[in-house]
Amino acid sequence: MKTEPTAEEDFPLAAPPWIKLRGLGILIAVIAVVIGVPLSEMGELNSAQWQLVALHVGVAIAAFAAFVVGYGLQRRHLSRESGPLLLELSGNWSRVYSAWDHDALVVLGLVLLNLGITRYLEDLQTLTSPVGRVELNWIMTLPMLTAAVILIGIGVWDIDIVQLRKKGVVLGVTYVPWEKLKTCRWSGHEENVLLIGWGTLHSFPVSSRERTKIDAILADLSAADSEQPNG
Repeated sequence: MKTEPTAEEDFPLAAPPWIKLRGLGILIAVIAVVIGVPLSEMGELNSAQWQLVALHVGVAIAAFAAFVVGYGLQRRHLSRESGPLLLELSGNWSRVYSAWDHDALVVLGLVLLNLGITRYLEDLQTLTSPVGRVELNWIMTLPMLTAAVILIGIGVWDIDIVQLRKKGVVLGVTYVPWEKLKTCRWSGHEENVLLIGWGTLHSFPVSSRERTKIDAILADLSAADSEQPNG
C-alpha cells in the first residue's frame, strides 16, 4: 500500500512556480510603454509631470504585484484542494477547442492599455505649461492601466503548467475534478498526445516515458472508481 505524501512533500518550500522571467518581462514591458514612450517624445519634465509618471508607474507595479500574489494564492489553494501531485506536464500543448480564448484577454488588455496611454499622454501634454486648475484623465487612466495589466497577465501567464493530481487536473488556475472531465484519452491519430477536456479541449504532446506514467495514473484512477459503491 502506498503511503500518502506528507504536507511538506506535497508542498515543498521551493521558489513559487509563478515567479518566472516571463512575469518580469510583462512588468518591464508595461513600465516601458507607460514611461518610455512619453519620455522619448517629450523634453525635460516638470515636477507635476514627474508626479503623474510616478503615479502611473506605481499603479502598474501595484496591479502587477496584486496579480502575482492573487495568482500564487490561488495556485496554492488549488494544490491543496486537488490532492497530492501525481505528475506535472509542461510543454507545447494547444487548445483544440476553447469556450473562451486567452488571446482575447490579451487583445482586450492591449486595447485598454492603448486607451489609457493615449489619455496619459494628453495629461502629460496638459501639464507642460499648467495654468490654474486643469482637468486630468488620471481617474480614468489608472483603472484602465490596472485592468490592462491584470488582463494581459491572465492571458499570457503561467498557464502552461499542467498537473495531474489525485483529485483532478490543474491547468494554471483552473481545477477540474476527474469526475467532471468530459474527455481524458489518447489521440487516435497523433502518437503520444493526451486529450483532456471539460469546457475546453486541450492536447498535450508527451514523451513515451510520460505516457507510461499517465497510463498508470489513469489505470489507478479507474480501479479506484470501480471499487466505489454505486449510489
